[in-house]
Amino acid sequence: MLKKYVPLINDASLNIADEVDKALVEENCPAVTNADKSTTCENNVVANEPSSTDSKSAIVSFFEKNNIIITEKCVPSTDPIMYLVNAIAECLPLGEDFLHLLRKAICNKDGHFEYNLSKLDLEKRGAIIKIANIMKNCGVFSQMLINTWSISGNVSSAARVKNFLSGVWLELYSQQVAINVVKKYAKNHNLSYEVYSNLKVEDKQGVKHEIDLMFSLGSDMVFGAEIKSGLNFCDYDRYRLTAEWMHLIPDRFLLFNSTLTDENATKCISYFYQYFICGISTFENTLNQMLDKAMNG
Repeated sequence: MLKKYVPLINDASLNIADEVDKALVEENCPAVTNADKSTTCENNVVANEPSSTDSKSAIVSFFEKNNIIITEKCVPSTDPIMYLVNAIAECLPLGEDFLHLLRKAICNKDGHFEYNLSKLDLEKRGAIIKIANIMKNCGVFSQMLINTWSISGNVSSAARVKNFLSGVWLELYSQQVAINVVKKYAKNHNLSYEVYSNLKVEDKQGVKHEIDLMFSLGSDMVFGAEIKSGLNFCDYDRYRLTAEWMHLIPDRFLLFNSTLTDENATKCISYFYQYFICGISTFENTLNQMLDKAMNG
């Protein structure tokens, strides 16, 4: 998710705070700030060397050429929680409203939630019950009860649980998919590659941005991706401005919106804003399309 958008006009009054924190504030809910992520972060250090004999990171070189410096970046790592991450991804988009309910429950003092099953078709009902049971077994709930008509319980008050449900699960999922796609693509084309997460960058004028994923193929193909969730999101121009500032427009930037299911709509958005966009079911294919377009011109 886009952590902070700083407009090209350096007006502090226009700064946009962290999406998760902002959403929690709007719900009168304290932000979760001390949960760990499964990445290794370093300041002003090349954290992941290219896999070939290239002497310098392609991503670092790309930004330097555009007078932008990397102030922090993280190397995604395999995490034991991926079992739960993948289970959630598999239940979408059917389970999106259930996840949204749990995110709202975090804002309640006791984390209480109630989900009505009575009007659901069999497919959705089965998907919701399955993911609820997996979450229960993985320790997401302090208590949970499923009966004929509803699911009720309390989300754990643990900071890591709250942070996970607030969006970390989606970041971990996107990192895993990106690593697998880029690594396989690089191997098939005999290219070096890099994958970084949570890059913080800054230009000489002090304009700062943070981007969820950056990856490269060879010495000159650099790409970025942002991860978004939220049922009411529609500000695609915000990401265009950020991607243009990073010199990733056209066609080197991807917006992954987990709630987007209308493929015809994604084609329109991509046409208007000149970047790739996809939902969770087409994320892997869209990544490959972006890499193919860069390779084949």
